[in-house]
Formats: sequence, structure tokens, C-alpha cells
Amino acid sequence: MLVVGCGTGQVALPFASRVRSVVGVDPEPDMLRLARDAADAQGIQNAPWVLGADTDVPALGACSGRTCHLPWAAHTLGWTIAPMRT
Repeated sequence: MLVVGCGTGQVALPFASRVRSVVGVDPEPDMLRLARDAADAQGIQNAPWVLGADTDVPALGACSGRTCHLPWAAHTLGWTIAPMRT
């Protein structure tokens, strides 16, 4: 599973026990640190955290030689397209 815009891991971590691996990608190092800390606290070892953005996803696939069967970006899109308050 690939979670683009993973933030602190709030979506990725609950899936970790249900999939082979969860790769969290986020452009903010502080968010990745929090996600890594949360994974460590929960004993999760199948969740690597990668500094990057949505434009880096093709390169991630090429490096790993694996196909991602469940990409997740809905949370990120939710923040992007949220209605503005006036």
C-alpha cells in the first residue's frame, strides 16, 4: 500500500497489519519523523517512510521493482479540495 501525503501515519499505520507493507510518502520531514515514531511505538516494522511528493511515485515503483496494488491519496485530496469558508 502506498500512502501519498501520509502525514503522521494516521491512515497508513492502521493498515500495516492488513497488508504486506505500507509505504508512507510525505514532503515534510517532521511529519515523517512523527509517523516513524508512532510506528516504532506500535511495533510496526513493515512501514518505510519516504521523503517525497506525488511526482515521485513513478520513481518509487521503478526503484522497488514492485507494483502498488492500493495507492491512497484521498486524505491529501480532501485537504486540497476542501471548500473555502468566506
